[in-house]
Amino acid sequence: MLRLWRLRRVSALFSRLEKDKSYNYFWVRCAKLICVTLFAVHCAACFYYLIAARYRDPRRIWIGATMENFLRQSLWTRYVTFIYWSITTLTTVGYGDLHPVNSREMIFDIFYMLFNLGLTAYLIGNMTNLVVHGTSRT
Repeated sequence: MLRLWRLRRVSALFSRLEKDKSYNYFWVRCAKLICVTLFAVHCAACFYYLIAARYRDPRRIWIGATMENFLRQSLWTRYVTFIYWSITTLTTVGYGDLHPVNSREMIFDIFYMLFNLGLTAYLIGNMTNLVVHGTSRT
């Protein structure tokens, strides 16, 4: 968790780049929004994996129901599966193939979906601001 403290440097980097006249503000801001989204998707997938990996009965978790002996699968397969869950939940597509089975997963899903409301509002607000800022010169 202490390593997350280093994210301040990334935020400071984007702040410097946004103020630098040699870089296009629109593209720097888009890159920042993409990085924020990818970081949120990655963190949610990792936390959800932690919940699944530490659960006592592997048949009573969503990935255990879809993938037998998921802990024996390759790390890449597990990561892609959890990223898939995170993206489909973030975009509120949720095809229904990956859904929570136990109460821990349900609680995490509730908080992740509430977080997604705020993240989506942040992203839409910033993209709207970029469009307005970009068209103000025309």
